[in-house]
Amino acid sequence: MKMYMDANTVAIYEGDDDVIQNPNNRLSDVFFHSDLNYMRVDSIIETSVTLPAVASGTSSSPNILWLGNHQAGPATPIVLGYVKNLGAPLTGSLILDVKYDPARIRQVDIVSTGTMVGLLQTALVHSSAASYPAMTLDVICAVFKEV
Repeated sequence: MKMYMDANTVAIYEGDDDVIQNPNNRLSDVFFHSDLNYMRVDSIIETSVTLPAVASGTSSSPNILWLGNHQAGPATPIVLGYVKNLGAPLTGSLILDVKYDPARIRQVDIVSTGTMVGLLQTALVHSSAASYPAMTLDVICAVFKEV
């Protein structure tokens, strides 16, 4: 592993020194280069949200429970979350419960727009399965932005 530093560039790399001037041509050899774009955490959203109850024989209406705003820009950002009271990562879909006989399922999906982050609950409960009660999730999310 090599390191290069001058007034304008910092690079950590392996292989030939041409990676200093042309990092995009040799990304597999670059560990860090100050001319490349990286992600940074733009904002942290920490809140509690209560999922509505879902009765037997029904499914949840598609509804987004908004967690908060972000300033990451007009494009939809990358969002990584964690449900603290469940000890579970939230990186897309999180299945909260699945039963097969009688059938029922409840999950949340993390969603984001250019300004908001939210959770979308999806639930389906067979008529002979027990209802889902309302459920509170303590969520923390990191909203990433390319710099």
